[in-house]
Amino acid sequence: MPLIGPPITYDCLTELTDVLDCTSKIYDIIGPHYEWNWPDWEKHLERHVSSDDEQEIRKRDPGETDDEYKDRMCRRAARPEKRACEEAEWLKSAIIMTRALHFAQSKHTQGYTLKIESITGRLEHSYSPQRMYEYVVVCFNQGWGRRIWKRDLPMPPNTMSEVENGKWFSDKTFSMEQEIVGKWNNGVELGQIVGRRTLSNLAGASSVPFFAYLAGY
Repeated sequence: MPLIGPPITYDCLTELTDVLDCTSKIYDIIGPHYEWNWPDWEKHLERHVSSDDEQEIRKRDPGETDDEYKDRMCRRAARPEKRACEEAEWLKSAIIMTRALHFAQSKHTQGYTLKIESITGRLEHSYSPQRMYEYVVVCFNQGWGRRIWKRDLPMPPNTMSEVENGKWFSDKTFSMEQEIVGKWNNGVELGQIVGRRTLSNLAGASSVPFFAYLAGY
């Protein structure tokens, strides 16, 4: 049974356009098999919870004139919509990949032999629930890939059978989706939920691990 799968080269940083290209093809295959409830960026902004950084940015600088402050706030006013729209696209992609993992695992359990074709169409590889699980997490982290993760993701026990192993990945991915999307729908920014990647993180400075939330630390 042929399926379209995520590209293999998502180790460092994956662009949103590439993710949307991948997940749109997957949605064309599995779309009719599920009911879909997409993230709503407008409702997210209605419930938006300001971060400490945002509150600090909104403070008026001592030497700032009325016009300068008004101009700066007007420029910032356009940013939340752009951020929320992009985060909604990342979450939509994560939701599609979560359902794709469930779909593929159910077919695999039924005895289908799955051939996963790259979106480039240049190679095929065997079905791997772990790779699909990791790709969902990449979406939650807005493209940041496994090569720069500070900690490994939770993995199933080695004693599990192949079927149990696949079910573990599917269930884990679904539970992450429910919690993360739920918090985002209540106004919490995606970066606040799963962590923010900063220049100090990339330089290896001590900080809260980027994947501390997802790893359950």
